[in-house]
Amino acid sequence: WSDREWIDAEYVPSCIELVKQLTGANSALQVYSPMQRRVDYQNHRGAAPTAGFVHLDQTRDIAMAFAGHIAEACDVKFKVATIYNVWKSMTPAPQDYPLAVSDQHSVPVEDHVPGETVEYLGENADKLVSPYVLLSPSAQQKYYYYPDMDPDESLVFVGVDLDPARPLGCAHSAFQHPKPQGTCVPRASIEVRVLAIFD
Repeated sequence: WSDREWIDAEYVPSCIELVKQLTGANSALQVYSPMQRRVDYQNHRGAAPTAGFVHLDQTRDIAMAFAGHIAEACDVKFKVATIYNVWKSMTPAPQDYPLAVSDQHSVPVEDHVPGETVEYLGENADKLVSPYVLLSPSAQQKYYYYPDMDPDESLVFVGVDLDPARPLGCAHSAFQHPKPQGTCVPRASIEVRVLAIFD
């Protein structure tokens, strides 16, 4: 997982093919660079921390604009498309901060709360603002956790459905494993986002 060339040349295409097989999409494209998340991210160049708050990665408007830009760059047009997240743990179970994913049909839009990350690009430089969606808690929401996932398995879920008539996607979050500290493996995971085109 430290070999970026292998990730780009072998792993990402395998994720694209997996999404096509699972969804029956006519075509699929990579969106965003693969991201590794680690509990000890400070010790791994380019890794991000695990996200311990319930969220959807993007708003539909931002996802639609970005997907359109990627598709146009690849000379592809679409009317119906969905961004899927292919999530894989790089460490064996149990991980200390595993991933929980919501049933997208259990989250009413009334629970959506706008959020944004702000990245400062340097002194006297512009800031990069990325909108996303937080969730306010409610008893209606249902979450799932796959406790025995190993590095040979992948979890594929809807990141953003670009159809405004459908739920936005599957909210997700890392959470602290209830086992005593020291009995779980520090989580390291990788995620690839794939635009599946259906028309």
